[in-house]
Amino acid sequence: MSSKLVRVAFATDDGYARPLAVAGGSVIRHLGKDRNLELYVLDMGISKLNRRKIEESFARPQVKLNWITGTPEAISGLPLGGPWLTSSTYARLLLPDVLPAHVDRVLYLDCDLVVRRCIGELYDLELDGAVALAVLAMGTPFVCSLWGVGGWFESGRAASD
Repeated sequence: MSSKLVRVAFATDDGYARPLAVAGGSVIRHLGKDRNLELYVLDMGISKLNRRKIEESFARPQVKLNWITGTPEAISGLPLGGPWLTSSTYARLLLPDVLPAHVDRVLYLDCDLVVRRCIGELYDLELDGAVALAVLAMGTPFVCSLWGVGGWFESGRAASD
């Protein structure tokens, strides 16, 4: 599957607005010359000022920035894990329901990363029948890990859940 178009999604609130600017900027900076980018940001509470700054930093002819207003109540009640696991962490789960119907493939990226080469090759990977591909977080290989979801066992869940 080869395409000149790459679709990337992020989901965050104001707490990660700056990391979003860095992560998105690194995607844009390393985008291949033959690529166009549709960038979707699921906004779970980004201030108008930060939103404007992000728009300015992402402004390029080959980039189309799309804001999607999130609904924090859709993910309220899910377990939190300190300052690094906020309710906005779960916002990625809403993407299938909030992305436009014509979006049949999207590469979701966390805001706390820096892209060092064009993501087109990753975007073009064949899924071989899978609906999603993912990587383990190095410091949290399991949801019940030390830096995973807090209170995992206390809430009656097993390590295998």
